[in-house]
Amino acid sequence: MYADFLKTLAEVESWPKLKTKEDVEAYVKQNIADGADYQKLMHESGVALGAQFAYPTQEFQKWVTDTAHSHGLVVVAHATSLPDTLDVLRAGVDGLTHTFIDQPPTPELIAAYKERNAWLNPTLTAMGSLTAEGQADQELFAHHPLAQKYISEQSRSNLCKCMEFHAQTSRLEYAYESVRQLKAAGIDIVWYLYALY
Repeated sequence: MYADFLKTLAEVESWPKLKTKEDVEAYVKQNIADGADYQKLMHESGVALGAQFAYPTQEFQKWVTDTAHSHGLVVVAHATSLPDTLDVLRAGVDGLTHTFIDQPPTPELIAAYKERNAWLNPTLTAMGSLTAEGQADQELFAHHPLAQKYISEQSRSNLCKCMEFHAQTSRLEYAYESVRQLKAAGIDIVWYLYALY
């Protein structure tokens, strides 16, 4: 597993280091040349994960968003805390690839989604795995008879581990409540369904 971690770190280190508007323009054009039809922003301060990460400013994310939009791309974003979500909505993204778990939703959040006409793919399972609240469900799923023929022993072991990094204040209920409130406000919620059979 440590080897996989090192491989991931090496891959992240190979990512482009964008600093200027010219860097952003060249990067977006290269993505289009490579066949991309959307741009994804990573906007992760670490707040919901009990960590502190260096991450782009809202102004920089707006450069990327505006540039991608000027080339006809849809822009989505990863954010797992309420402040990070508000940042990318203000930067102009079209949708979020996760909801957040660090605090309850606010009227400001609803207004920001409405102003952008943005959608949400909440990825509740992924968000739950960041809170350590779903351990019993993970164990149950990993040992379900249908799962046995589809996942290896190593995968089963990994499934039974919480991701083990989260803020003590992070709660899955905040994610559920964000979906409830956004749906009630008319925001499009995008769901993916998976089945084991």
